Amino acid sequence: MAGYLDSLSAYGTGVGGVGGVATPFLMGGGASNPTGAFLQSAAGGGSSPDWMQPMNVGSFPAAPNMSGGPAGIGANNTGLGFNAGTLGLALGGLNTIGNLWQAFESNKLAKQQFAFQKNFAMKNLANQIQTYNTSLEDKINSRYFTQGQSQDEANAYIQSHKLDDAKAPV
Repeated sequence: MAGYLDSLSAYGTGVGGVGGVATPFLMGGGASNPTGAFLQSAAGGGSSPDWMQPMNVGSFPAAPNMSGGPAGIGANNTGLGFNAGTLGLALGGLNTIGNLWQAFESNKLAKQQFAFQKNFAMKNLANQIQTYNTSLEDKINSRYFTQGQSQDEANAYIQSHKLDDAKAPV
């Protein structure tokens, strides 16, 4: 404890009393830069690490071993017992089933939407054809009447130039 209190009294004096901020002396070792001290300890030596070189993955501690619990829970994860691998497999299967169901429902909705739009387009086409044919009849009947031609000639022209019904096969 005395070393810690001594380091607190020297905090801010820097290394060798030259100024700057020094780290409190904790647990028997200190550095003038807390981040540098961490990186030095992580690199495994007193020198700063070379950032251009890949890190040595083998120097990190291994993940904790979950064995020692009830039989089959995290012990080996090789069988289809009650373990993380089996749970992941089951969740993956449920996810696949959910995705298939969603695709099936989306396909049904797309078919309904297509049928609605097709029906709407066919009704719109039928209305446009009827409007065109009515306009053609009115225009030709008035033209032929004004020019003093017969109604049979007007009907022949209308029959040859009118559009067919939208429901008739093409």
